Amino acid sequence: IPGDKFTTLFEDVMTGDGVRDNVCNVLMSDRCKETARLNDIKTKEECESKYDALPATQKDGHIDQNSKGCRILHAAFAESNQEHCPHLSFIPQEDSKGRTKCQEGAGLLNSDLFLDTDLQFYEKEAADLNYSNVTFSRRCEYDPSRSTKDSGAQSLLLFGFVYSIIGAVALF
Repeated sequence: IPGDKFTTLFEDVMTGDGVRDNVCNVLMSDRCKETARLNDIKTKEECESKYDALPATQKDGHIDQNSKGCRILHAAFAESNQEHCPHLSFIPQEDSKGRTKCQEGAGLLNSDLFLDTDLQFYEKEAADLNYSNVTFSRRCEYDPSRSTKDSGAQSLLLFGFVYSIIGAVALF
């Protein structure tokens, strides 16, 4: 998956209100309240404004830096593991292991995260499922009245992204 596919994924597919709502809902949840407090975020609108100001990805599709992509990834983790809440922060915040993520990145490439055989598998599976060969996704209805748990996860089905999260969990 070339870096431009990650850029397309995060800039064109995952820029909807449902994805942003999910990131902000997780950040403002009881689980991540210390991160919200550190960022002086008191309303969902404040979170949305800070999130909207971020680039979708960094140059060449890198998502391990100060970007929406990094926060989307870690919001999915933070829903079940609050150790990822500091990674949602808009200002540097160390996690329990002393790491600061989604700020300065290592410039990781897809090839740093995945084997060529994994990437080929994602492309084949996306084609077999009739997903877009550019975004590895398909659009679904988004209903903001759904619970926090449902808002981001069900607003978009992202085949490649789900596998990317599984494959990248050790590095992020």
